[in-house]
Amino acid sequence: RSSIIQYKSWIVVKVVLQLEEKDPALIKARMQEIIDADMAFHRITCPRDEAIELFRKSGLEDKAKLLESIGSLYTHYYTLGDTIDYFYGSLLIRTSQITLFDIINYGDGLLLRVPDPENPTQLKPMREQSKMFDVFRQQHRWQDILGVSTVGELNAANAAGYSNDLIQVSEALQEKNIARIADTIASNPQLKVILIAGPSSSGKTTFSKRLSVQLIACGLRPIAISLDDYFVNREKTPRDESGDYDFEALEAIDLELLNSDLKRLMDGESVEVPRYDFISGTRQWHDKPLKL
Repeated sequence: RSSIIQYKSWIVVKVVLQLEEKDPALIKARMQEIIDADMAFHRITCPRDEAIELFRKSGLEDKAKLLESIGSLYTHYYTLGDTIDYFYGSLLIRTSQITLFDIINYGDGLLLRVPDPENPTQLKPMREQSKMFDVFRQQHRWQDILGVSTVGELNAANAAGYSNDLIQVSEALQEKNIARIADTIASNPQLKVILIAGPSSSGKTTFSKRLSVQLIACGLRPIAISLDDYFVNREKTPRDESGDYDFEALEAIDLELLNSDLKRLMDGESVEVPRYDFISGTRQWHDKPLKL
């Protein structure tokens, strides 16, 4: 069994085997043999049921379940010699077109390195991202708990009426994580400020509210402050190359006021925290000052 995680220029192939140090070299050598053989990729269109039967005979149950859940009359698959598989995009015409790659041990699996999109003549430099990799590991563990490690299994579970169960267990797993974070914070009285980062619409506000509930359960009284409230007035907001307001730019935030308010709060002072009115594009003020 193997599962593939793609993140930017890395393709991580997690193989459920006990790997030896020499295995990456052997696998790479076999891959090079296939490349040197100049084998052709073929795209075959056929009735969906025919492809499902073919995948099942080849032991690709996850692909069979995916096609069953899609419901289309026709589909396609690719072949390379005796190997068949299903892909969403287009493949190369022949294996000889692959000119640069590497495969190394990584974690409990293998790391397939591919060329740098900006400079295809060399491999993209590796940058260790252990936290991101831990997130992928946790995702796989949660998928095993839920019993839905593929899209086909998820579609089948939804069709069978298990959507609410999947949501509730997923929420419970997330809540356990948040509770652990709250326990860590509560065990360290030196911690005064918890920063929550993420792109737009990633759930920062929802997460802060759920974390606040868990902190209260630990006996703490957290105060949530939104970075959005520290936007500068609309006329001072920078614009992007299209002339639109760029709320993602660092200059859209009044950093001087934010840093000042955080310092004063940690020093035990009362602070009038702003509230940003997105309709008028102006900063307003809460009636009641904040104090830790």
